[in-house]
Amino acid sequence: MFISRIVSVFLLSAAALVSASPSPAPGAEVAIAKRGAVDVQGVCNNLKSTTEAILPKIEELIVGGIGELLIAEKLSPLTKELTFALDTAAAASAGLPLAAAAEKEVIALLVAGVLTEISKTLDGLLLKTLFIPNIWILLAEVDASIHGFLIKVDIVVVGVVELISGLYVFF
Repeated sequence: MFISRIVSVFLLSAAALVSASPSPAPGAEVAIAKRGAVDVQGVCNNLKSTTEAILPKIEELIVGGIGELLIAEKLSPLTKELTFALDTAAAASAGLPLAAAAEKEVIALLVAGVLTEISKTLDGLLLKTLFIPNIWILLAEVDASIHGFLIKVDIVVVGVVELISGLYVFF
């Protein structure tokens, strides 16, 4: 008699646990399907368009003729945006399936173009604001984000960093 009570409590609690388990909402399948359709090339194109919006603002600071301290003050939010864009691209690349070998060159060209534009812009900035200590901290944050992005992309597209190093234009 006592065992039947234990078994009934066990069955009731098991049924309650099963019925309380979360299930995806009706719209969640669509979101998951869209997430699976994203590829590395799309992530790189998104990064390119984002950096194309941020880098001209940094270039305006360089040629604007304002003082070095004002450049440093206005530069911090822009480098944070650039760092956020690179970190977002790295995070988006992390969950993607391995890319085909045919995409490797296209992705390498995209990433090398983005890195070249970032390098040109930040080199001009560095020449203008060489003696401001905070600039080095901001540039180190951007450098760390670039490094993280390249690691994630190289995991998804094996060997792409080797191609990028051949395409990247050093200034």
